[in-house]
Amino acid sequence: DAQGAVHPLVEKNITPGHFEAIGQADAHLWQAVALALAGFLLIYVIEFIGKRVAQKIYRLPKIKPYETHGLIGYPLGHSFSARYFADKFAREGITDCRYDLYELKTIEELPALLEAQPELRGFNVTIPYKQQIIPYLDDLSPETRMIGAVNCVRCEGGRLTGYNTDVTDFRASLETFLGGERPERALVLGTGGASQAVQYVLAQMEIPFDLVS
Repeated sequence: DAQGAVHPLVEKNITPGHFEAIGQADAHLWQAVALALAGFLLIYVIEFIGKRVAQKIYRLPKIKPYETHGLIGYPLGHSFSARYFADKFAREGITDCRYDLYELKTIEELPALLEAQPELRGFNVTIPYKQQIIPYLDDLSPETRMIGAVNCVRCEGGRLTGYNTDVTDFRASLETFLGGERPERALVLGTGGASQAVQYVLAQMEIPFDLVS
C-alpha cells in the first residue's frame, strides 16, 4: 500500500493461481457428489423396475412342461400311431403333450431310452416286446398278470406299471358284434401278445376256442 505494507496474501505467497486450483477442486467435488447421487438414483430405478417385472412374471400362469408319450417296438416304419396322436392332440386342443416312435432293436435298449427321455410319462408296446418287456416292469395290472402280455406302460415316480388295453377294447368290440348271442366255439389265429388278450376275454365270456399258430 501507500505506506509500504505487504498484503497478507502476498506475504503468504498466495497467487491467483491458488484460487483457480481451489475452484477446480470444488468443481471436482461437486461432480463427484452429483455422480454419486446419480448412481444411487439409478440403483433405485433398477430395483423398482426389477420388482415390478418380477411381480408381473410371478402372476403369469405357470407353463406346464411337455409330457411325452410314445411307442416302442421294432420295426415301426408301418406305424401310424404318431400321426394319429398328433391329430388327436390338435383336435382336442392338447398343447402340452407329444407322441414319438422309439425303435428298439432289442428290449435291452429300454433302460437307455428311459434315461435319455426323463419326460416320458407312458408308452405303448408293440411287436416283438409285449411279453419281453415284463421283466423290466415294477408292477402289472391284475389282468396283465393273467394274460402275460403288456401293450401299455405307465411311468410314474420312477416306477413302470404294465397294462393290457387290448382286453378292454376286444371285449367291447366282441360284445357289440355278438349282441346277446354266444357262439359255440371261436378260432384264434396266432399265439402272440394280442392273442393272449383275446384268449383271456374268450375265457371270461366262457366261449370255447381253438388256436392256430
